[in-house]
Amino acid sequence: DILKPKNLLIELKNVAPFIVGFIIPVIIVFGYFLLSGGFEYFLRATFANNVGYVGYGNKFIIPQGLLILKLGILTVLLAFIFLKRNVLNHQTVFIYIWVLFSLFNAFFSQRPYTHYVLVAIPALCLLLGLVFLRHKTFMFNLIFLSITIVLLYLNFGFYRKTVFYYQNFISFMIGQKTVYQYQRFFDGNTPNDYELASYINRIAAKADNIFIWGNNAQVYKLTNKLPPGRYTVAYHITGYKDGISNTKEGLDKHKPKFIIIMNNVSEFPFSLLEYTQKMKVNGINIYEKVL
Repeated sequence: DILKPKNLLIELKNVAPFIVGFIIPVIIVFGYFLLSGGFEYFLRATFANNVGYVGYGNKFIIPQGLLILKLGILTVLLAFIFLKRNVLNHQTVFIYIWVLFSLFNAFFSQRPYTHYVLVAIPALCLLLGLVFLRHKTFMFNLIFLSITIVLLYLNFGFYRKTVFYYQNFISFMIGQKTVYQYQRFFDGNTPNDYELASYINRIAAKADNIFIWGNNAQVYKLTNKLPPGRYTVAYHITGYKDGISNTKEGLDKHKPKFIIIMNNVSEFPFSLLEYTQKMKVNGINIYEKVL
């Protein structure tokens, strides 16, 4: 009956707000990059570069073969739900579809990063709710939930340090840890980032720019500065085709007041003729513009 013109029109009218709500943010984002002059890079980052990113772990016989297989499995399962739609209520069908698309999303790029699992949490919570309702589909829901959890557990690396974040915070608050010890809990380089940022904030004027040759983009945030080019870290500068040229163009144009060379990266690929070494902080060389 849904395929009858009148019923189809009613259904389209019902879903129209959702379609419009989905399209408006997309239009706004496209418009922003179009007006800001970065539309080409936006398209490249969101579409072209993602092909290679997704293809990294999805090769199976042919490039993207595993992704095609996963798409086929998703299609079969959706078709099964469609065939069983008359014996399921609308809420259950919605939850099943959401769970399947969430799993497809999590496994889309075939990379074991925990943040991909986050997209599945809302749908899994609803599926767990179905289990507790103990409807006639209780056993199916339980098996579906169990298989989903096992798949996610076996394919993703879960961070097990979370509880110790609270312990670290409490130890710091009651004076059992120094600031250095508190920062070092997160990463061995974290205290260096804060010390470096503190030094730059003391000696740099508000209008002074900096350039960091390293993989410490967080220092830009800590100093409220922007990099001279499009890329914030050395592995992007050396990894992208236009990384070196774009950064050199930015250095020539903005001429940052300070150039910071970290001690754990490759050789600095740009000229320091207009700079002199000002300070060395924990093996990090800081150069100041003198010409």
